[in-house]
Amino acid sequence: MKKTFVILSVLAISAIAMSSCKKDYVCECNYTSVLGTPERVEVPYNNSTKSQAKDACTNYRLPGATNFDCKLK
Repeated sequence: MKKTFVILSVLAISAIAMSSCKKDYVCECNYTSVLGTPERVEVPYNNSTKSQAKDACTNYRLPGATNFDCKLK
């Protein structure tokens, strides 16, 4: 019984810690510039959760640029 309680407690604490962990992430985007040339930019997302950084990375855009392919590193 004690062993089961300890295991469940460790799993619960781990889940809470992992879900709210904030750290620095980098979004790498390849795109086509206004002039039609391929470009790459890295955008930092500091002190963010993985979910926040992933959403921001997915939605990252530059005015006039096209063909965005952004991935969180």
